[in-house]
Amino acid sequence: MEECPWWVRACNNMRARGAKEVEVAYPATSVCTLFRHIDPHQIPFKFGGLSILPTDISVGHNSSMLALKPGEDKSIEITCEQACTVHFLFRSSGVPLSYQISLIPGTFEWIKEDQTTFVPTGDDGALIRFERRWAYCGGLTTEVVKVKRPIKVVCSIRNSIDQESSFFLFKYHVVF
Repeated sequence: MEECPWWVRACNNMRARGAKEVEVAYPATSVCTLFRHIDPHQIPFKFGGLSILPTDISVGHNSSMLALKPGEDKSIEITCEQACTVHFLFRSSGVPLSYQISLIPGTFEWIKEDQTTFVPTGDDGALIRFERRWAYCGGLTTEVVKVKRPIKVVCSIRNSIDQESSFFLFKYHVVF
């Protein structure tokens, strides 16, 4: 009998009902399979996730993954109604991605009892932008943005490579 991995024999011997409940993560798609079922900040860094230390695995952080097709742009918006610090943690899985963080000053106006809306000021001189780029399969990139007044933080991500899709893993934490 020919030698094959144990999981191949297990999958071939499963009944149809059992096979529907099991998803095999092949080496080429294992990271995608993990991210469909597990939050990126709960996966250790060595397996392609965002967690460096056991303390990084917490429910309080907002973490997510964006899939970027070739030439695609996406953005993340965070509104800060008061003075705070926003901590970002980024990672690219795949091709190099570029990102730009913009701070848009403005005010918040009440719409209803528990809802507000952000109204940007017309002062373009107060708009702050800084741009970074990290290498293919680089480590974690961190950014800290300190906010002293009502502001909207917009992080724009761009996949400028025309041939490959990539995943942008991120998490942010707002400290007041």
